[in-house]
Amino acid sequence: MIYLENYNVLITINSTSNNNSFKTTLTHLKEKKQLYYVDKDKEKTVNLFDYDNNILTRDNENIYLELKFKKNKITQNKLLIKEMNSTTYISIKTNDIIVSENLILLDYNIDNEHYIYKIEKIGDINEHN
Repeated sequence: MIYLENYNVLITINSTSNNNSFKTTLTHLKEKKQLYYVDKDKEKTVNLFDYDNNILTRDNENIYLELKFKKNKITQNKLLIKEMNSTTYISIKTNDIIVSENLILLDYNIDNEHYIYKIEKIGDINEHN
């Protein structure tokens, strides 16, 4: 049996050129050590963060993106553009990773763009914020 917990969270993605945040419901798949949520974008992007391996997967009708984070390392990451059936790779330099019970923080660079991605627990699913 897979043990699930649901939380209200604040998702924040800040970059050098753009800032975005929204509240949503996150499902914690404890046995798999994964966090799952759906973006509020028009594509309804599905996000899965494997906090045991620090891998963020983003998937929608247009793209499949797998980002691997290793502190102070550069990783090559797969981007599939579905319509074109074309795969390319993106280099990411991870500056910092914080994984705790109430916060996931990924600080990284893609080319000259700096990003900070956060998942912040703001309450249990039955709480209203």
